[in-house]
Amino acid sequence: MLASSTRQDVVVRLDATEQPTVKAGDRALITLPDGRTTPGVVTRIGRVADSSGAGGSGSGSSTVTIPVHIKLKHPQAAPRLDQAPVKVQITTATLQHALAVPVTALVALTDGGYAVKTIEASAAPRLVPVTVGLLDDSGGLVQITSKKLAAGQKLLVPGPSPTTSRASLAPARLRALASAPPLRI
Repeated sequence: MLASSTRQDVVVRLDATEQPTVKAGDRALITLPDGRTTPGVVTRIGRVADSSGAGGSGSGSSTVTIPVHIKLKHPQAAPRLDQAPVKVQITTATLQHALAVPVTALVALTDGGYAVKTIEASAAPRLVPVTVGLLDDSGGLVQITSKKLAAGQKLLVPGPSPTTSRASLAPARLRALASAPPLRI
C-alpha cells in the first residue's frame, strides 16, 4: 500500500545519546535555507537507531542516530520545499528567572566544581563557588546557584582581549537545546 501526504515535516537524525532529553511536544526552531526561521513541534521520536560510519573503512568510528519528526507550525513558511537542508534546534528545557552568567565567567576549581569572580568596590575580586545548572547553548549562558550570590552583583568575565569585562548577575530565561547536524526538510 502506498500513501502520500502534503504535510511538511522535518526529520532530524538526532545523536542517540540525546534521545533521553527529547520528547514529543518539545518546541523546535527550524532555520530554512534562506535564513528565515519557523517554529515547529516534535511529534514523534523513532525507536530504531541507525549507525552510519563517519570515519571510513576500518576506523570503527560511527555515529548512532534516531529519527525525530517535527511538524512545522506554519507550513506556509516553506511552501515550495520538498527536500532542503535546514538547521534545527529543539528546546528540551526552559527556566524562568534563573541566575545566569556567560559560560566564560566560570572558573574551574582544582578540587572540582566551579566558581565565579565577584567584583566589590572596596576589595579585590574573590572566587565564589557555584553550582552549575542548565546550559543555554544558543545564548552561551549557564545557570548558577550559590547562597553567596544575588542578582545585581558584579562579576569578572574574561573577554577575547587581555582586558576583562564586567557583567551583572540578573535573572534570565534559559533554554537547553538538542541540536542536529544540517538535515533535509
